[in-house]
Amino acid sequence: MQANADGTVGLSFFTYPYGDGLSCSGPDEDATEQHFTGKQYDPESGNYYFGARYDADNYGRFLTPDWSAKVEPVPYAKLDDPQSLNLYAFVLDNPVSAVDADGHDSIAAAERMVDENIQSMDADYASYLAGVASHSYKQKGIAATPTYGSQTAAAEAAEKAALAATNKSGRKYEYGGWGLRDRSGRYTFTIPVATATRPGMGLFSPFDVSVPKGFTAVFTYHTHPHSFEAEGQGLSIMDEQWAYNFHMTLYEADTYSRNMYRFTPGKSKFVPNAWCCGVIGDLVTHIP
Repeated sequence: MQANADGTVGLSFFTYPYGDGLSCSGPDEDATEQHFTGKQYDPESGNYYFGARYDADNYGRFLTPDWSAKVEPVPYAKLDDPQSLNLYAFVLDNPVSAVDADGHDSIAAAERMVDENIQSMDADYASYLAGVASHSYKQKGIAATPTYGSQTAAAEAAEKAALAATNKSGRKYEYGGWGLRDRSGRYTFTIPVATATRPGMGLFSPFDVSVPKGFTAVFTYHTHPHSFEAEGQGLSIMDEQWAYNFHMTLYEADTYSRNMYRFTPGKSKFVPNAWCCGVIGDLVTHIP
């Protein structure tokens, strides 16, 4: 999809799982040669450039065998997976749930995309991560009065309050907090706050909020202040990485769709990149 500055869709693109059958529809001109999984399309040969080699979408395979800088009998092979022994195969012949970042290894490359995205963040976000790691920013977490019988019910109430706060801020900041469990096994949440660690930084950090005494933090939640459909739904790749790093369920809702998503490490599907592979997280409910 190609969106304009006002969020309207100028062009929509379509391909089959292996990249064949590329078509586009819409009033605007195509502004890029990067289409299938974000790779550059060569109109002269009709192939996609993946860095290490070219992929022929009409055949559903690479034009040359895989290779590695270090000499190996079968590069990037996993002996317990026969599909990896085919050096011409594209993403182990599983293009629906796998991605190839560089023309070499599919699943491992997908996992590397998370680290590469984190490493390529600008200095401001690197400073933000340092603040999270040191827990140097704190706001007092205040538990909401109502309690709920399930984690999901508490998360929905928390996101509803956070969306209201985000909209009140002019959609300038993410709001969020901790999901809590009390000693009786009931659930609630800390009242949503914005935790911008630096002027102009609207990102929410759960570690900037203390956990009230008498409660255990069992999940975290926050909002995304979106104004257009093109900004997308679901968690960001940084949200997903945070959930993996700290082994905790994370809920998210955006102000445009008001759909609430949940990501639980080990249960939710790993998505290396929302732009190529779909929404990150499991849809839980729509918040009216």
